[in-house]
Amino acid sequence: MSRFFSRLESYFMPRLLLSLLLLAFSVCSYADELDTALGTANRYLQELELSNPTEQQRQQRMQWLDVQQKLQSAKGYQEQLSRLAEQVRQAPDEIKRIRSRLKTALPVNQLSAQQRRDLSSLEQRLIRETASSNGLGLTLSELDNRIETLQGNPGSLQQSLAQSRLQLEDIPEIDALPTNTDELERLQMLAIRMELQARVRLFEQQLASYETRLELNRARRDETNRSYKHQRSLVTIIQQQVAESRRRQAETAKNQTEKASQAASGKHPVIAEAAEINAGYSNQLEQLVAELETSANRKKSLEQSRQLLEETNKILRQQLQLSELGEVVGEVLRSYQDRVPDVYQLRRELLQLERNLIAARLEQSRSKVIYRNLSDLDSSARLLLIGIEKEQQADLFKSLKPLLDDRRELLQQINKRRDAYLTNVLSEDLLLRELLGQSERFSDALGRQLLWTANAEPVDGYFLAQLTQVLQQLFKDVSVESLKKSVADLPQEKITGYLILLLLPLGLWLARKPMQQALSRHESAIGNVREDRFSYTLEALFFPFLIEMPIPLTMLCGALILKRVEEPAVISQLGSALIEISVLLLFMRWALKLVNLGGLVDLHFRWPEPARLKLLYQLRALLVPAILLVGLLVLAEDGPDQLVRNTLGRIVFIILCVVSSAFIWRLLSPKLGVLSHWAERIGQASRGYLRYLIKPVLLTTPIVLALLSIAGYHFTALQLSRHLLLSLAAVVVITLVYNTILRWLMVAERRLRLNQALARRAAVLAARENDDTDEEPSEVDEQQLVDVARVSDQTRGIMKLIAALALLLLASLIWLPLWPALGVLEQQSLWEIADNTVTTADILGMVLMILVTWALVRNLPGLLEILILQRKGVKQGTRYAVVALSRYAVIAIGFVLTLGALGVGWGQVQWLVAALGVGLGFGLQEIFANFISGLILLFERPIRVGDTVTVGDMTGTVSKIRIRATTVVDYDRREIVIPNKLFVTERLINWTLSDNIVRLQLRLTLAHGQSVTHITQTMLQVGQSHPLVMKEPEPMVIMLESNEVGRQFELRIFIEDLMHKVQVTNETYDMLFRALEREGLQLATPKRQIEISQQQLNHHPNLGH
Repeated sequence: MSRFFSRLESYFMPRLLLSLLLLAFSVCSYADELDTALGTANRYLQELELSNPTEQQRQQRMQWLDVQQKLQSAKGYQEQLSRLAEQVRQAPDEIKRIRSRLKTALPVNQLSAQQRRDLSSLEQRLIRETASSNGLGLTLSELDNRIETLQGNPGSLQQSLAQSRLQLEDIPEIDALPTNTDELERLQMLAIRMELQARVRLFEQQLASYETRLELNRARRDETNRSYKHQRSLVTIIQQQVAESRRRQAETAKNQTEKASQAASGKHPVIAEAAEINAGYSNQLEQLVAELETSANRKKSLEQSRQLLEETNKILRQQLQLSELGEVVGEVLRSYQDRVPDVYQLRRELLQLERNLIAARLEQSRSKVIYRNLSDLDSSARLLLIGIEKEQQADLFKSLKPLLDDRRELLQQINKRRDAYLTNVLSEDLLLRELLGQSERFSDALGRQLLWTANAEPVDGYFLAQLTQVLQQLFKDVSVESLKKSVADLPQEKITGYLILLLLPLGLWLARKPMQQALSRHESAIGNVREDRFSYTLEALFFPFLIEMPIPLTMLCGALILKRVEEPAVISQLGSALIEISVLLLFMRWALKLVNLGGLVDLHFRWPEPARLKLLYQLRALLVPAILLVGLLVLAEDGPDQLVRNTLGRIVFIILCVVSSAFIWRLLSPKLGVLSHWAERIGQASRGYLRYLIKPVLLTTPIVLALLSIAGYHFTALQLSRHLLLSLAAVVVITLVYNTILRWLMVAERRLRLNQALARRAAVLAARENDDTDEEPSEVDEQQLVDVARVSDQTRGIMKLIAALALLLLASLIWLPLWPALGVLEQQSLWEIADNTVTTADILGMVLMILVTWALVRNLPGLLEILILQRKGVKQGTRYAVVALSRYAVIAIGFVLTLGALGVGWGQVQWLVAALGVGLGFGLQEIFANFISGLILLFERPIRVGDTVTVGDMTGTVSKIRIRATTVVDYDRREIVIPNKLFVTERLINWTLSDNIVRLQLRLTLAHGQSVTHITQTMLQVGQSHPLVMKEPEPMVIMLESNEVGRQFELRIFIEDLMHKVQVTNETYDMLFRALEREGLQLATPKRQIEISQQQLNHHPNLGH
């Protein structure tokens, strides 16, 4: 360092001082010119200070204000330049002084005997020294930030300097301006040039003095850092002495109260109780001192963690500037993950600290109230002696008063310690919040960079050679003897604890047989309406889990023992691998039990037998490879060796991805897979999604992850696979819960129907006993109840909604840690729309918005109908209108939000929409007319789904109302698509608008000479006898006319539904003809006279015969 300073003084400093001297001469003339120009601008502005200025004067004033602002900016640059020059001039001497002081040792921190004895003075000094230490810490942090800013300045300064010089070259010289240039324009050019000149000089001086300023700040930082460490050591010494003095004081108080308690034993109960209370306060004081010391230690630990995280964050920012190193930076970033405190643990600690703070404040308030009540010892003593005989009060008063005095002193110390404890807790709370904020920011920074940075070299020909070397190196120090020796060296109490834990799998092993017997005993009851219970389903779900636990739990105990071994490290890694293997073995064996014959899937969920068997075979085939590969993967990834992770870890991960893809293919195969047996149960659309969307995505996901690992993004592939597996586990859990609840509802429905059937049978039997009925009681068909009792579509829809929301919540929690990584996408600009930059994140947001809109359009209207409309008893037509409008509203909102995700607002597209509206209005006039008519139909509802309407010569029932056309089904079951415009502009008959009642008119002509009353009564009786004819309004028969043929009668009847019109008309005519024949009434027969002319006879001679 001394050689550096000598070189600095001999070479750099003379040149720097000479440049400063030349700069000073130029600055003087520049300053005079700047003051003159600024005075001119101020003078013109004063002249333009008018009460009612013209438009031209206002514009001139704005221009002069701009000139003034630029000149003031130039003056500010000039003042910065002057301060910088003065700082650089004094820098060498200050650096020498600082280095000289650094060579001088600081005094040793120690406390005198008198200072150690006075606890109150120690506490006051601790407050002062802590404040001084915090001030030095802030100064040190500020200097570190300043140095970090300076280290990143040269590149940006050079870029800004080059840009300012280019701008200065574009501004003409003042002398080069034309002679007819007015004063304002001349001063505008001058102000721009002077601002740019001042900026260029400042940037040049900052670049020239960069090394000097950096060295000066480093020297200041070194001196401040030494002072800070010295101050922290002094604070630590004082804290230790304060804690020791508090412990001694608490011990002294405890000894005194114990002596007082011993002296009070056997005395009056009042004295004994007072001594006991004092002993409780002394114990509270001792506990409070211990908590105060623990809080101080926690505070110190938090401060160290915060400082360590700050240093790590600074190193991270520096290393991120070296992103061209590629996989080196990726591996470094991955190593930083272990240095980040657990954010969730910090949040839990903060919550617990807040609870402790509230409890401490409540306790402090209570103890202070008690202390104030003891301000008058005589009154307090007499209050305790109320109810005691007066002869004893005098002696008891003398013994009680010292105890109360001791209690007051104890409470005083307790209040002081609790005040100190609250202060420490508040400081701890502040540090914990700062640490939490830093941890979250650090985690976000790692997340934004780590997932997009390669942490290994791509796989090449050298990869296999490295893999062989790694396998030999990994297990070279591992043997049975070394394993025994490492385990034997562990503390016996830790091994004993794990051995005691083995009692749990032993107990589960003994309980296996009773649980298996219970499952076998309940198999016959499943499906039996009288004996089936939902508790059997819970047993079938959880008993297999407990039955399979002993072996994995034993492996887990052994793995925990291996995890405690420190040397060699591979044994600890082997313990981590065994932990993962035991967990995976437990859940896969549990899944096999659930799918096995007689298991939950077979008896309770009633899966098809071929599907269950295929799933069982696939799981059995996957068990051994999955356990071995996962164990090897954890063994490679858990260690600190980068080479092991990037070779063995990658090859195992790639094989695991290939195995997973093969398992998914066999699982989803259309002919051989599990889902092939549900092909007829699911709809055509679901089969299409499964075949063309879900299956390709699931098959290619493991392959993509393997390719990422091959390309060097191994950590990215691991993180994505971990979250995908957690998402798959969430789907399995939600599916299990969904089917279990369905099973519960089904059992409850069957039991309800059985009870209803039994109640009806009992009622019939009771009525027969009372001779009230001849009805025979029917036997309860339990098999029919099993077949009929199903969960309703409405309940299934609600459950599917709840399951979807639960899955969405779990997925958001699972993928939440990866959200910060998407922040990088916001920095990738693609194009600009109306001054808005569109990034990759905007495109993903648009795609997500489209998917959400599509999902809502498909599911929200149906859920709205199931959850609200059907429950409120809304009619079918109204439900359809509400559902259709909600669907269109979702589409409109989704369209607007999608455009908003791209940064396109209404202000950018309103003119385009207006132009398109005019053009399309002429070209697609009919379509727009039908569109508006569709909105009118949905809002005014002159027709509804299910109404019977007549438009022109078309009659039928409305089945669909779309935004452009309406579908009507006629009596021939033909679907007629009618444009909506016809329903608005043409004559429309809605037979069922207000009600479904329809009047039918049946006409008959009867011969003359018959009784009108007889005819009327006969026809009326026929109308009243038909079962579909309404009683109210009553049928009616009237005589319309009488002519030469006969008398015409009309039967008017009313039916409840137009759909019965043809049936009722046909049956009523048939009944009328039979009634008339039965009553001897004759229908009129029209008489016709045929005349044949002689000409026709001549032309057709056969007519005469």
